[in-house]
Amino acid sequence: MTNLDQAFIKAYQQQTGGASQDERIPLSEALELAKPEVSTVAENTSWLRKQAAAEAVPPPHADFSSSIAEKLLDSAQPKTVPFRPLLEVDEFVLPAMCRELYLAASYELDMLADALAYESSHGLGVLAIDGCTVGEGTTTLVLCLADRISKLDVKVAVVDANFSDPQVGTRLGLFPEAGWENVLRDELPLDEVVIEACLSPMAVLPRCKPSSIEDIAEEAARMAADIETLRSSFDLVLVDMPPLENQAMIDGLLQGRFAKQLDAILFTQNVRHTSDDRLAALQSRLQFSSVKQSGIVQTFVPAA
Repeated sequence: MTNLDQAFIKAYQQQTGGASQDERIPLSEALELAKPEVSTVAENTSWLRKQAAAEAVPPPHADFSSSIAEKLLDSAQPKTVPFRPLLEVDEFVLPAMCRELYLAASYELDMLADALAYESSHGLGVLAIDGCTVGEGTTTLVLCLADRISKLDVKVAVVDANFSDPQVGTRLGLFPEAGWENVLRDELPLDEVVIEACLSPMAVLPRCKPSSIEDIAEEAARMAADIETLRSSFDLVLVDMPPLENQAMIDGLLQGRFAKQLDAILFTQNVRHTSDDRLAALQSRLQFSSVKQSGIVQTFVPAA
């Protein structure tokens, strides 16, 4: 038996488990034994090679084959293009009321912003913020939180869903030619309406004109799809909602697909003119909704 035959036999025993750990030979020794020599049993050696190769290589495992097939199928699928707003500003200019709130309650705002930033990394994707009546300070709170959270390097989007009295755009000094209503009517794609700041990870989906209850009922499915798109592209989406006292508007928003996109709702209460009993009565209207009520932020702004 030649050195080459010995090398193949030992290699075969290694692969089939026929050799113990002590009998295995290092690669350098195997290469030394496998140096070419004149063999008088060339046919037997050739047969040994074929037999060892046939028995040592197992057939493909079913799970392995399926995983390879899945990877090939995935690579053949078109990749989803990330959502990117086409409109940009250098930065958003907050209204004077936000600056006043910073001076009066900077610590409280930072605490709430820190908590929401933490929750956004643990599953909170879309948070609705709502008040009982006009003048609760809801829009001001939304803008302050968005600004504060973006400074924590959290990518945040503000959505103006106050269809009865949209103010997010004008409060920021924006006067866009088109708003979310144009997207909902299929007149423009979403990326041509969302406005992004270049100097901070913050974006805004403004609304230019109010909508009727009938419009909301017709546009609910598209609204939910737009919120889902923003959810997939931002760490946190803050939704400025219409007042709870607008029962028809709230019912239209918090039913069906749109409500399913909201992970939680945070209430604002202006303690100067909204009693606890009034707040509780309005909150009870939301019992039919699947949206989790996460808390109350009390404000002390002058009544509108």
